[in-house]
Amino acid sequence: MTYLKKRLICIALLLLTIVFSFAQETPYYQLPKNRKQNHELISMPNLNAFTVTYFLSASGGIRKPFQYQNSSSPTGTTSDSQGAGLWEIALGQNRNDNWIYEFGVTNFNNRLSTSFLELSRVPLVFTNEIKQYYAPLRIKKKILTLDRVSRNGFLNIGVGVLYLINKKVDNIEEGRITFGQRPIPEPKDYTSLDFKITSSNQPIAVELMTEIRAKISERIEISVFGKAVFRNNKYLNNQFTFRYVDGSLKEFGVYEKPVSILFGLQAKFNSPKYYKYKSNVE
Repeated sequence: MTYLKKRLICIALLLLTIVFSFAQETPYYQLPKNRKQNHELISMPNLNAFTVTYFLSASGGIRKPFQYQNSSSPTGTTSDSQGAGLWEIALGQNRNDNWIYEFGVTNFNNRLSTSFLELSRVPLVFTNEIKQYYAPLRIKKKILTLDRVSRNGFLNIGVGVLYLINKKVDNIEEGRITFGQRPIPEPKDYTSLDFKITSSNQPIAVELMTEIRAKISERIEISVFGKAVFRNNKYLNNQFTFRYVDGSLKEFGVYEKPVSILFGLQAKFNSPKYYKYKSNVE
């Protein structure tokens, strides 16, 4: 074998060695920004490793309450408890994409309106409306991984307790409206209408929820959620009493049911992942 051929073989072997070295998957040969995060985990028989991520989230949605009449009105009425917008800002912790904990501030707009259509030339409207701020404490649990390949989609369920921050001190508005009488009044004519508009002082609400959470990137997530919010019955309550010429009374009322539903979107900004360890040995 000539000297030139020996040199060419040596150069070829050297090039192959370099190529195979850089082709390895070991993070040692990769730039730090391209290394797999799993290489940071400590793998030991009796050591359980998991990830922790902290996040800031912003949510928006619509809450729809439901109303009920406790009797029929002697005159034409309409009642309205239309859906109202809400927003929430929260801080939280995600443990291993399995358990999620949140705490923040939520804004609720509450409105229950009752209109009497035949008592005057224009509708006589009574509006029970309050703006509230709650502090929610919420726990979510992953029950299903929707995308098993990339593991970027999850189905969660959760439960939360909300505490009312700005409790309304004066939550009762009441009074009497007196009607003019005809020269010869009839027994079916009413002389006055007593009204009592109240809202509850109960500071605790409970929610049950489900959400679909999707990772856009390691730092950005989007969730679509639905909730059932439970408050005490008649949280908003509009009550009326008609007084007639013959002294008889007729009571009529509209109030909010204890369950309302809520739908919305949540955007989340995540911190870098942190690795935690728990010993399996007592």
